[in-house]
Amino acid sequence: MAVDDSLGNRMKAYERVTRTVLPPRTRRSPGAALATAALCGRRPGRPATFDARVFTVADPVDVANYFVWRQRDAVRNSIAMAAQAHFPHRRLQGVHSGGLQELLWSEAGVNWNDYPAGVKRGRVVTKVSGEREIAYTDRRTGVTQTTTALRSWWEVGDAPHFTAEGLAPLIPAMRR
Repeated sequence: MAVDDSLGNRMKAYERVTRTVLPPRTRRSPGAALATAALCGRRPGRPATFDARVFTVADPVDVANYFVWRQRDAVRNSIAMAAQAHFPHRRLQGVHSGGLQELLWSEAGVNWNDYPAGVKRGRVVTKVSGEREIAYTDRRTGVTQTTTALRSWWEVGDAPHFTAEGLAPLIPAMRR
């Protein structure tokens, strides 16, 4: 899932892009295609596929609620995957997340709360801009020079605990 603001002035604030993994019949995004190509290149003979849907959510509160819902879903999935690594499917059927955590602790000695935050709640990729020192060689003179330039880069970090109240102010309002 990502909020993409890299298109700058060509898109209005309400046209931010949100991606989520959905069934194969949905339209594939360029980002999913790039991820597939990159992963397949790193894993010869082991093809990978990704799927995504792009849609617009105009209301900042709805966008915030969507991220809260996705994070809660990620937490449930994380607990379920941890339990599935230690117990057979039949043992876990009908057991809620709290029960799965209890099984992990009491029968496998695994405390899900000790897992890294990124494994429990997911990760956030943020586009950051700032000044960076760069070196280049002038083709006309052959002289290498160093200067400061405005650059953008992506940073990956553990997702904080999302709340609608905390996220809503960070999401730009729709421009009219």
